[in-house]
Amino acid sequence: MEGTGSVDESEDFWTSFVASRKRHGQRPTLVLGNLASVVQEFRKHRVHDWTTYVRNSHCYFVTFVRTEQDKSYAAWVDDLVKASDLRVNVCNDVTDWSIVTKCLRSAVAALQPQALIDVRFLPDQRQFRVQFGDGRTGTFGLDEIGLSEREDLIPESATVGEFGTTVELATVSGGLFEIDGAALRALVDEDLRRQIAEQGKNQTIALGGLLREKRKQAGLTQAELGERAGLDQAVISRIERGRVRPRIDTLRQFANALDLSVGQLLSP
Repeated sequence: MEGTGSVDESEDFWTSFVASRKRHGQRPTLVLGNLASVVQEFRKHRVHDWTTYVRNSHCYFVTFVRTEQDKSYAAWVDDLVKASDLRVNVCNDVTDWSIVTKCLRSAVAALQPQALIDVRFLPDQRQFRVQFGDGRTGTFGLDEIGLSEREDLIPESATVGEFGTTVELATVSGGLFEIDGAALRALVDEDLRRQIAEQGKNQTIALGGLLREKRKQAGLTQAELGERAGLDQAVISRIERGRVRPRIDTLRQFANALDLSVGQLLSP
């Protein structure tokens, strides 16, 4: 798993897990085990201690339900997941390799620091709470991402996309609407917002130049892009010249017109 984390095959994993200390730059670890063995270890520790161990070790658990003993610990799954900062996948059908593969692939995706691992709709606040692989959390409303007029979206249906790159919302017509995870990260990450503010005008100019290059790579004029994106050519011109900083919903219009995700649009 080059570049994503490591697989711990040590029989003494639990010793290192308990003794772990938070270290900057530590690579995440994918931990595979039977549900019974993981829950048994979980029950040996106080909940807040376990949470600390999970955070310090940067681990993600994939647990398998293979025996009657594993099934007998099913009632502990909710407690285990909450105490583990949601860093647990439970694979219930180990006889179906496609299900096992899906469990493993989603776990590996969650090892990425900026991968989405959870989204919850908060009805009282009309906000969504998101959590990323590095523990970063934040809230946002549909109005903050230019979707306040989308009355066809069902907020209560919010779920994380298969590989942690999107938030998915069902529509009243039975369709699926995706919100780019990179855009949400930029919205809720205070450190990132602070960096953007500090860079100020220079970054606005650089962003405009990047968007101009993406448009040219697609072989489109400003007028053609504007027609596709539903944006005035004058707006596109100001953005590309670094005169104004585009909002997230404007970036999404840019990206959709170029058949890109927002993350791809913002990648050099």
